Amino acid sequence: MTQIEYRVVPAPRRSERVKGLKTPEDRYARALSAVLNAQAADGWEYLRTDTLPSEEREGLMAGRTTVYHNMLVFRRVTAPVATAPLPLIEDRRAAPVPQAPAPAPTPAPAPTPAPAPPAAPPVPAWQPPSPTGSAYPITTPAIGGATRGIAPATVTAPATPAGPTLGDTSAGDGAVGDAPPVDRA
Repeated sequence: MTQIEYRVVPAPRRSERVKGLKTPEDRYARALSAVLNAQAADGWEYLRTDTLPSEEREGLMAGRTTVYHNMLVFRRVTAPVATAPLPLIEDRRAAPVPQAPAPAPTPAPAPTPAPAPPAAPPVPAWQPPSPTGSAYPITTPAIGGATRGIAPATVTAPATPAGPTLGDTSAGDGAVGDAPPVDRA
């Protein structure tokens, strides 16, 4: 794995007077190329130029102000770092690795069967409502608890009261749902 080292250098702010260069752009380009060539002579490769903000104090008692600086970024490759190669992932599905034969297993003693738990009493199944008016039969254990030889008692809900019901027009006694008498004389 290669490592990269970086160096950040401020870009020149002013250019020097050079004989033969008349314009400010030519003088600045000459100052910038001098910085780039000096870094290249030391083995640094120019990477980029960044403009970065910096908070600086303005005067003795004044507050802070933000100033922007142009920075030249250089890099160079250092000596590669010796790292141990990563182990390859083995695909054990492709070809099985031969192994030494395993010793013959000794037969285990047969387990003794556990005693069967006592059978639970049968649960009465749900029964549809009877046509006599009993909605749901209710089954309860006999008085005194569930003892041997006593069958559970069945309690039945009372039948519905006799008489006309809502919507029944057979009685004709003026109950709710009866049609009013019609006089056709």
